[in-house]
Amino acid sequence: MLRILFVTVLLLASTRSAHADSNTAAHVAASAGITAGLYLVMSAFTGREKKSRKESLLGAAAFAIAAGVAKESMDSMNRGDKRLDKSDLGANLAGVAGASLGIMAFDF
Repeated sequence: MLRILFVTVLLLASTRSAHADSNTAAHVAASAGITAGLYLVMSAFTGREKKSRKESLLGAAAFAIAAGVAKESMDSMNRGDKRLDKSDLGANLAGVAGASLGIMAFDF
C-alpha cells in the first residue's frame, strides 16, 4: 500500500512540473488522486484477494472517469457551450490510466 501512495505522489508531482498548462496538470493530478485514493479505500474494505483488488481498481477508475465527465459537463453548461473540452477529458483519462498502471505494477 505504501508503494501505491509513493507512486501516486510521484505521478502528481511530475504532472505538476512537466506540463506548462496548469489546467491540464490539475486534471491529470485530480483524476490520478481520485483513482488511487478510492482504490486504497475500496481495497481496504473488500479484502486482499486478487479478484477483490481488480474490482476495487475498476470501481475507482470508473468513478474517477464519471467525476471527470460530470465536471466537464458542468463547465460546458456554465460556459453556455454544449461541447465537452476534449483536452480536459483526455487529461482525466491520462490521470486514471497513470494511477491504474501504477497500482497494477505494485499491488497486483
